[in-house]
Amino acid sequence: MTDAIANVIRGGAGATSSDDRLPVLIVERSALDGTDEGAPCGVEGEPVSPEAARRSTCDSRVDVLTLDQSVRPVSLNTVNRHANSKQRRALEAIIHHIIPWESKAESALIDLIPLCSRHHHMVHEGGWTLARSPDWIDRWAGPDGEVHERKPKPLPGLTTRAA
Repeated sequence: MTDAIANVIRGGAGATSSDDRLPVLIVERSALDGTDEGAPCGVEGEPVSPEAARRSTCDSRVDVLTLDQSVRPVSLNTVNRHANSKQRRALEAIIHHIIPWESKAESALIDLIPLCSRHHHMVHEGGWTLARSPDWIDRWAGPDGEVHERKPKPLPGLTTRAA
């Protein structure tokens, strides 16, 4: 079902998928475990029911992006043991630990941020600091003390819950 929906969205009714062209199922964790039937779920930007999302994880070839209650990414599960090209492209940017790895000895998604070389140098050699709040707001502070803020963009096809 999910494969068919994704093929229609892509405009290719009979196209076959390589692992790099698998549909991406975006789903809240509470929808997968059945505790919230109203949790947002989508395939390639189109909404699907939580039941269809659960069924897709069992019998379809999909990449599953799991979200927390704040609609923030928690994990990306792929059908392969090895990183696919989407993941490798994401790693082309330098991954920076906001909280130094040596402090926590873990690489949690909330503690990681992709930085280009220029911004990575600003943090390590330019006197800039970077912090992230639990609601994923990034705050950059320059050596002069000026603070810049970046709020997360909503994921395509999903809306955040009302506070």
